[in-house]
Amino acid sequence: MFIDTHCHLEMIAEKRTNATEWQIIFQEAQKITKEAYLSNVSPLITIGTTLASSDIALHCATQIPDLFCTIGIHPSDGKESERDDLKKLEALLKQTAPGIIVGIGETGLDFHHPGFDKDQQKAFFRNQIELALIHKLPLVIHTRNAFDETLSIIDEYRNEQLRGVFHCFSEDLQAATEVIARGFYLGIDGPITYPKNTELRRIVSMLGLSNILLETDAPFLPPQSIRGKINHPAQVATIGAFIAELLQIPIEAVAEQTSTNARSLFGLQKK
Repeated sequence: MFIDTHCHLEMIAEKRTNATEWQIIFQEAQKITKEAYLSNVSPLITIGTTLASSDIALHCATQIPDLFCTIGIHPSDGKESERDDLKKLEALLKQTAPGIIVGIGETGLDFHHPGFDKDQQKAFFRNQIELALIHKLPLVIHTRNAFDETLSIIDEYRNEQLRGVFHCFSEDLQAATEVIARGFYLGIDGPITYPKNTELRRIVSMLGLSNILLETDAPFLPPQSIRGKINHPAQVATIGAFIAELLQIPIEAVAEQTSTNARSLFGLQKK
């Protein structure tokens, strides 16, 4: 079985149903996890990006077998007016049984869209790093046009046993070695299948599977074979098959190593 370590279950459900009602979203989330299982993808980790989406992710993970979640505030979603949301995330951690919330994020830095506030993003990032350290959970890191700054903040905690994954890794080989040297994993998604993405294929070819997690970021970033369509956790198997061909190894070896990596980082246990 493959593991999708990063999907947004409620966003997939909303796109597939055009619904916003919780009950419809939950029913669709159940269907999505079953469809993934039939494609040899299980368990899944659904990712929080705001307090509201974290709450939905947690509700789904509490009730759906072999579904886990992270909670966090995406760098583009953290606003000074929402600083209390950080306290509410901690409350969710305290009131939830161990083993359901398996990480903090996605969090990090995003300096892509005009109007971003660097200082504010950095403050939210540090706050969530500290939350991860307190609760001994890994980080799910989003970084866009901000790799050096992201690494610099991580280095502030070099003596704190910080761990996690650089979600949807899109930097070069040198950056990949910097990430791995700090004990973090590389999250590999559908873009590895895109014809022009030679650098990501070079990274995986040279570094192998030891520091790689598979993820879809569904409903975003569909593999080349379904470009333009809604992505789905089942597509982790497509990504895994592509990597197996790239490395000229059995697909079972890709599934086994990347799933071992995922279980090691997130501490995934049967619920």
